[in-house]
Amino acid sequence: MMHVTGEAARTRPSETRDVWRDSLALLSICGLAVAVRVVAMLLQPGINHPDEVFQYLEQANRLLHGTGFVPWEYQVGARNWLLPGLIAGCMAVGDLFGPAPAAPLVAVSVLLCAVSLGPVICAFLWGRRCAGFAGAVTAGVLTAVWYHLVYFSTHVLAETFAAAALVVGLYLVYPGGAVRSARRLFAGGMLLGLTIAFRLQLAPAVGIAVIALLRGEGRAQYRALLTGLATPVLLCGLLDWVTWGWPFQSFVMNIYANMIAGVAANFGLKSSLYYVGVTWFAWGLPGIVIVLCALRGGLRLPLPLLLLVAGMIFLVHSAIGHKEERFISPALPLVMTLAGIGSVLVAEWLSRRVGSLLLRRALLTALPMAWAVASLALAVAPPRLWYWHHGRGPIMAMRAINADPGSCGVAVFPARYWPSTGGYTHLRPGLPLFDAGSGSDVIAAQAFNYVISYQPADFSALGYRQVQCWDDPEGGRLELETVHICLWRRPGGCGPSPAQPLTAPAVRLTDGISSWH
Repeated sequence: MMHVTGEAARTRPSETRDVWRDSLALLSICGLAVAVRVVAMLLQPGINHPDEVFQYLEQANRLLHGTGFVPWEYQVGARNWLLPGLIAGCMAVGDLFGPAPAAPLVAVSVLLCAVSLGPVICAFLWGRRCAGFAGAVTAGVLTAVWYHLVYFSTHVLAETFAAAALVVGLYLVYPGGAVRSARRLFAGGMLLGLTIAFRLQLAPAVGIAVIALLRGEGRAQYRALLTGLATPVLLCGLLDWVTWGWPFQSFVMNIYANMIAGVAANFGLKSSLYYVGVTWFAWGLPGIVIVLCALRGGLRLPLPLLLLVAGMIFLVHSAIGHKEERFISPALPLVMTLAGIGSVLVAEWLSRRVGSLLLRRALLTALPMAWAVASLALAVAPPRLWYWHHGRGPIMAMRAINADPGSCGVAVFPARYWPSTGGYTHLRPGLPLFDAGSGSDVIAAQAFNYVISYQPADFSALGYRQVQCWDDPEGGRLELETVHICLWRRPGGCGPSPAQPLTAPAVRLTDGISSWH
């Protein structure tokens, strides 16, 4: 019988303790990440962008319940049905546990929490490899609680799902060194391909990652990566064929509409420095520390893959005229991972310079808490309350309508604000949406007994009373404008009326740019 003696006998219990310690720390950090996101969704519900409702939730609602707006992308086939289909499946599970809209939306929130854990786990593992246990905890905590990342991870956006696929895919193909397993490379490649399927504009970032990996050792194994990468892209092309009639129609139409027909430009063009401005708005002075630490952490890896990908996301989107903050949000988990690792490396360097083991322990212990405090301080700072107040009014208005058993119809005033509503997804099934019109003859219609107004108005002469109002910071972070949203109700029920149902405008690509408003 072989006996374990000497060094092996001493290291195995230590390794076991390390595994238990790491597992417990990772489990605690994941629990913290879920708790923070649940609190954010419960206390500060809102809408980041109309796409959140009308490109994804509303289309999933149409698949399940048959009601919903049809925006221009789904009129011309410029969106793939992958993400709406995924959300519809999740909402269908929610339908089993309670009535709409609450139960299906809770199910979607559970999905968002689950998806958001991928980057947190990968940050922990990258941190463990690059900076030991302290690096794992700091990088994990930072990605779990950084308010900017938490905000985007709680909204149903293509960027949210693409970010998770991108980060997990990158970890699978490059955990910090060369990967020899063909299965692992294939799985990582599939997630990188899924990133492109979710958000086509991230293809250059995925491309730079693949090129960097192919230039390393073990090129033969990376055939599995390329095969995995191509698989979800081809499947999405097949899905387009089944749903739209042409393979890859959503890819082609998206490129044509935005780059040739100028649809994206019609929604506004911004300076190439716009993302620098919004990042400064979001991070303030701590942003300088984040960038410097991220650079230090990125250079710790033998191949600065995370740094390359994050930089490519920023550069490519800076070159595109139409800019929105959410477009670069997939870079956030990569930057925060590197910032966590880099801050640990800086703390260790400083303690070595001073020559104090006590200082090292104090710094490494305090770092996760310091990042959490910085995040909380930024999150509650008045300028950044935009993130928590934006889009909250429509959600609260529709919740009030749903809670009233006497509600029978809802009108929007003026009708052009339909993209700012929660759509049919946030309304109780059976409640129709109407155009409130601009004259008293239409507003007095009996088809509805609730009006959501997005402009100053007084409907008291028509028998309505004001229920509640909300100030919604509707504009972008750098050009804030406040929309005063009010909910009005009249007594009584609903009856036959010639009121116009609220719908998205019908468009064709041949209509020209002016039709896209």
